[in-house]
Amino acid sequence: MKDNYPLTGQLSAPAAQTLLITNVRPYGEGEPTEVFIEDGAIAAIGSELTETHSADNTIAGAGSVLLPGL
Repeated sequence: MKDNYPLTGQLSAPAAQTLLITNVRPYGEGEPTEVFIEDGAIAAIGSELTETHSADNTIAGAGSVLLPGL
């Protein structure tokens, strides 16, 4: 039996950029903090990242819960 799945191409790498998400609670736990993402991966989590990391884009989390994509 042959599978009839469409052919797919090579996956592209995430865009080379940085993102800072402020005032979020990872997994809904603890006090709000900041998350710095570099090239699609979490690079740092802390409370004073706006002072130590420069990001291409910033998202204000407004105290929201931060969960990984599924």
